[in-house]
Amino acid sequence: MKRIKGIVTALVLTVCLTAGIGVVFCASGSAVYAKSATTEMPTCDPLDGSNIGLENRYSYGIPVTSYLSVGKKGYMRVQGKEYSDQVSIIWYEGESSWDVVGREDLTLQLPIFGGFYETSDYYYLVSGQRNPNEDDTVPVMNVAKYDRDWNFIDSLNISGVNITKPFDAGSCRMAHYGDYLVIRTSREMYKTSDGVNHQANATFIVNTSDMSLYDSSTFIGNTSVGYVSHCYNQFVAIENGKIVTADQGDAEPRSICLMLYPNEVSAGLPTFSSSEADKVTCIDVLPFAGDYGFNYTGASVGGLQISSTSYLIAGNTVIQDDNFQSYKTRNIYLASVDKTTHEVTTTMLTNYAEGDGNATTPHLVKIGTDEYMALWTDYEKHVVYYVTLDGQGNKTSQIYSAEGDLSDCVPIVRQKSVIWYTWNNSQEIKYAISLNDLSKPSSYVISRGHDYQVVNTDDPTAPIVEC
Repeated sequence: MKRIKGIVTALVLTVCLTAGIGVVFCASGSAVYAKSATTEMPTCDPLDGSNIGLENRYSYGIPVTSYLSVGKKGYMRVQGKEYSDQVSIIWYEGESSWDVVGREDLTLQLPIFGGFYETSDYYYLVSGQRNPNEDDTVPVMNVAKYDRDWNFIDSLNISGVNITKPFDAGSCRMAHYGDYLVIRTSREMYKTSDGVNHQANATFIVNTSDMSLYDSSTFIGNTSVGYVSHCYNQFVAIENGKIVTADQGDAEPRSICLMLYPNEVSAGLPTFSSSEADKVTCIDVLPFAGDYGFNYTGASVGGLQISSTSYLIAGNTVIQDDNFQSYKTRNIYLASVDKTTHEVTTTMLTNYAEGDGNATTPHLVKIGTDEYMALWTDYEKHVVYYVTLDGQGNKTSQIYSAEGDLSDCVPIVRQKSVIWYTWNNSQEIKYAISLNDLSKPSSYVISRGHDYQVVNTDDPTAPIVEC
């Protein structure tokens, strides 16, 4: 294993200058922008919180809160917070310095953040709220639609779908096919006859042309209808118009499972059906040791990708035997499921002995046609490891490493680099791995935030206040 040192690091200090009456100019790097001093200055103020390590799902998932994209103004960061109704949209310019050129803070339609998704024409934000009284009239989820300038267009409230807690002990991920947005998430359900509110997955299909609920699967069933319970993480993709999912179950089934839906979304056939002809194919990619329904599994799932020949799933796991509860060390697995035979081939990307290291939940990123990258960290070393893979999950490079961290921001590919960010209050770090030379990763540290002061004077000779 090769250790790469000497990451390029720079520090940009945000400086706030005052000039004229009631105007505050803020400079971050080379970008300069102005806001009225009588209003909050979101482009200058840092966000409170952190996303470092949120990719690591030790036992169960939470909604992804950090997203990186490329919008009209350059890089775009969408930053939500768990159990918050606030989302910050921040635009950057510059490939390294990430100068802030704009920020907009949005209030969600409902008070709990669920997720963000983008298509070539629109942005979508999913939010939810709790429904402890099991009232079918209470909206438990909302899907809001925006144009690419973040102008609100329309939204859909979803109610009466057997949910008391949306996104409970799981995630909220999306995929789309034409006008149809597919949402795979988790939820706590209404009490059953045993008096317990059980947890499971749920799936919704939204017709985004008129923001209507096209179809949903929220009933209690089994794997033949795509039902997983308890379900502690959810991934979804679309292949030839058909839904493909990866879920982490502790009972029905007790495995990391791949699910293949038989019918094309919006093809006139029922997407979610209990009939034998419409049965979902469930493949146990990583069976778990332990008793049916025992919450701890010693494993997690971190990514789902579809190549020309295989379905690829990455995650981490302890040794799955009768002593799995006593093990602390997790290794990275890459499961490849052949599209034709459904045969599962599992490759261990790391081989830590018990007590000698510990790998976090990985990301799995598509970097080209049948080319992928798996990234993970060690729990305590603040070191990022990464390796490239082909469409069948075989390693195509050595494992590299570099100082740094991951977050719940799934890396994107831009200008021949794999890029992500971490955030810890006023400090952001932008990471990049060059696909032209994997041995030369880089990072750029940006420090933002200050106490600003307004000088109420129109005297052009008044001193500049640095703060």
